[in-house]
Amino acid sequence: MLQQIKLFLIGLPGSGKSTVAAKIAEVVAQAGLAESVALSLREAVGFDFARYEDEQACLVWDAREVLSFYDETWLEAFFDQADRLVISHWTQLDLIAQSRLNQQLKRWFNGQLFYADTLSNNKATALLTLKSAGYRLFSHADAQLIPLRLTMGRVVLDHLLFILEMVQQNYQRPIWRANGLLLTQEYANPVVVDMTHSQLRTGGGSLEQLDELGAGLGQLEFWLDQSFDQAQLQEWLVASLAPGERIGI
Repeated sequence: MLQQIKLFLIGLPGSGKSTVAAKIAEVVAQAGLAESVALSLREAVGFDFARYEDEQACLVWDAREVLSFYDETWLEAFFDQADRLVISHWTQLDLIAQSRLNQQLKRWFNGQLFYADTLSNNKATALLTLKSAGYRLFSHADAQLIPLRLTMGRVVLDHLLFILEMVQQNYQRPIWRANGLLLTQEYANPVVVDMTHSQLRTGGGSLEQLDELGAGLGQLEFWLDQSFDQAQLQEWLVASLAPGERIGI
């Protein structure tokens, strides 16, 4: 039996840490290693994830993220925090995009690479037993993310998406993550908004999900660069509301 391994997952908000954790836990159980592994997630206000000496770090990265939207020095420092890298949403890329991402990652990451979607028992064992070469501190220690959670009435979806794209394009991409469920003028059912540093996606939600939020209002949660004016963002978002609707914190 393996000596207990303390593995924690780090990564950007929305990178798929929970999905990867569930996948690793499933494979670990199938391999009969459940008692040998202590698996946890690690969230941070910024990008510097505290770690104890007996812990092993595993970085999670969303394959759909476009690396060219990130500052090169930031990428170098971020990928330098762990010896293991697990790619989430790998099978959502076509073969050409997969090949391109693998080539790009060679520039930023020198450790062991794993793919959550195709993680076998052997690969999971290799991931867990890999010994860390030492913890490297994130060199951009002053980089911080500020959370902002808003309740919103019905919105005009096209207006909202335009505002979010405008903010990213004109203000050096200050939104690192936005996630929410909103009522819109365009659709009968709620709409899921899922935004990362480089991507903006929408999808269908359900009225049951909206009921869980309460008050009959939608909710949109942001993780913003600390230098960005939250009040200004709220002012712009008001312009996306349908007539008579409101926004609150």
